[in-house]
Amino acid sequence: MVTNVIPMTNGDLFVTFDKSVGVIRDGGYSELKGLVRPCRVLRSACAVDGNGDIFFGEYLANDERGEMRIYRFSQGSDELKIAYTFPPNSIKHIHGLYYDKFTQSIFCLTGDNDSECQILRSSNGFATAEVVGSGDESWRAVSIVFNETHFYYGTDAEFRANNIYKVNRGTLDRDDLGEVNGTVFYSKKIGDQLFFTTTAENAPSQKENVAALWNVSRDGIQSEITKFKKDKWHPTLFQFGTIHLPNGPDDKSSLYFHLVGVERDNRTFKLSRD
Repeated sequence: MVTNVIPMTNGDLFVTFDKSVGVIRDGGYSELKGLVRPCRVLRSACAVDGNGDIFFGEYLANDERGEMRIYRFSQGSDELKIAYTFPPNSIKHIHGLYYDKFTQSIFCLTGDNDSECQILRSSNGFATAEVVGSGDESWRAVSIVFNETHFYYGTDAEFRANNIYKVNRGTLDRDDLGEVNGTVFYSKKIGDQLFFTTTAENAPSQKENVAALWNVSRDGIQSEITKFKKDKWHPTLFQFGTIHLPNGPDDKSSLYFHLVGVERDNRTFKLSRD
């Protein structure tokens, strides 16, 4: 399964596919060198910094709690570089890397157990990294969005209620905007509106087995827009019920989303702003 396709300014396409990473260049695909071991990269979980470099993290079961790595790719190269290494027994895996254009920094999201749930940021390409928050599942996130003064994320909590949080970038004061009905995988900013999608994975924390689309308005008001029931097919074979959001330049007037593993799936919808 292809999870990321990122156009680069030199015409190449950076691709994560199954447990491989490569580029499409001059009409052909080639795997990149430097990957220590095959690994998955989650959907829309690669950060592209202001120089055009791409950062991504290893997503593996890592039951033995070994090292986990952040990689860096510079366009035109045929090799990945290790940007940062989490030591053994520090995290399970890396959920995603996200670029904050307002501060030219990169955020890293990790999980899964309480002490492993971290949000970190780096302003120097992960020569160093600062822990913004950690310690329990309220800091367990898969995606994150930014505006000029705050960052926002929904939790991927398995054993506690899931919520959307707003964090002041300067003071790191955190506000709980409210509970949502499942684990949050994807989020996106459209103009001054923020959107989050919950997943039908029937986790212990989930009160109803649905995938839902949530909005946070410019005033910080949280509301559910729509929801879809999980279909009859087993999630292990046919995936969780998810609402996928596009990864790429924002359409300031509309949000597109695609359904997988729910009733009425295999469709793409357009949500237009008033």
